[in-house]
Amino acid sequence: NITVIAKDAVDNPSIPISTTIAYQPTTVLSIDITSPPEGARRVNTPTITVSGTVSDSTATVTVKSLPAQVVGNTFTANNIPLTAGTNTITARAVKGTSNVTDTINVILDQDPPSISIYTPDANATTRSNIVYGKVSDDIQSVTVNGTAAEILSDFRFIARPTLTEGTNTITVQAQDQAANTNQASVNITYNTQTP
Repeated sequence: NITVIAKDAVDNPSIPISTTIAYQPTTVLSIDITSPPEGARRVNTPTITVSGTVSDSTATVTVKSLPAQVVGNTFTANNIPLTAGTNTITARAVKGTSNVTDTINVILDQDPPSISIYTPDANATTRSNIVYGKVSDDIQSVTVNGTAAEILSDFRFIARPTLTEGTNTITVQAQDQAANTNQASVNITYNTQTP
């Protein structure tokens, strides 16, 4: 409520005039993609769900030019299509003359990880239980006969699975960061009496 009083040259006051002004604070429009989160932006599915936050619940939100659902200050866009390789995903919020965006990169990778077993050789007779090899550089995990292998800095792996005397099948399974899987196997003869 604002009241205005004027005075003349000899300090006589005027009749007060009052008015009420409604103050409406301005919200700065912003948008933020929170899912998929950092560390989970390499996927093997051709469509994904993108979600995040928007500062104004009445804003219009699109993701990759497709409409998103806004509930409160959260937006969700389902079935966002991807192509092989790197995809730029842009979420846009529009309200009046305000237009803001947030962008992430998502990689569509549907190729299984590569596995090379260096030792032991296939059909070899050995007294060692050391399994050594290399996997592709986007690897997440490696197991040998179900036991986690140690992944070295250059994406080589080493493991010492439990073997029994005689014929053994050594199976290496790998999963990459996009959840693609692959496996490779060799058959060996384990003989602790071998010189």
